[in-house]
Amino acid sequence: MTSGDEHPLDAQHRVSDSAFQRRVSPGFVVFLCSLVLFGGVVLWRLGRIVSYYGLPRPHLVVAPETIDLGPLRTGTSTSITVRLANHGNALLRLEKIESPCSECIRVVRMPATTIAPHSATDLSALFQAPLTAGKLMRTLRIQSNDPTAPTTVVRVLADVRAEDD
Repeated sequence: MTSGDEHPLDAQHRVSDSAFQRRVSPGFVVFLCSLVLFGGVVLWRLGRIVSYYGLPRPHLVVAPETIDLGPLRTGTSTSITVRLANHGNALLRLEKIESPCSECIRVVRMPATTIAPHSATDLSALFQAPLTAGKLMRTLRIQSNDPTAPTTVVRVLADVRAEDD
C-alpha cells in the first residue's frame, strides 16, 4: 500500500490520536506525576500525624505481667489478682479470658466485659497447685479488641513442693 491507499480505519485512529494529544496537555501530565509522587508523601505524612495524635483505640495494660507465687505445697490453692487497665482512648472489650490449663487456673471473678478509656478493673483467679512437685509456669490469656496486642498473656510461676520437703 502506498500512502494514498490508506485504510479508512487508519485515518480514524490518526484523528483520534491527535485529538487525545490535544486534550492532554503537558501541564496536566506534570500535574498527574506530581500528584502520584507528592500525593504519596502527603498521604504517608498524614497517616503518621493521625497515628501520633491517634484515632480512638483501646490499649490493654496488665499488671503484673508475671506472677511468681514462690514455693507452694502440692495440692494447695492460692488466689491471684491481675489489674486490667485501658490506657487507650476508646472502649476496651474483653473478648475472652482463658487458661490452657483450666484445672490449674480458674477465673473466680470475671471483670466487666468492657473497660472505659483510662479506667481499670481487677481479675481474680484461683491457682491450684498440681499433686506433683516441681517448678512450673502456667499462662492466662486475655483476648481483647486492642489492635496492637489482641492477645495478652500473663505468666504464673510456682515452685511446687511435696508435703515432706
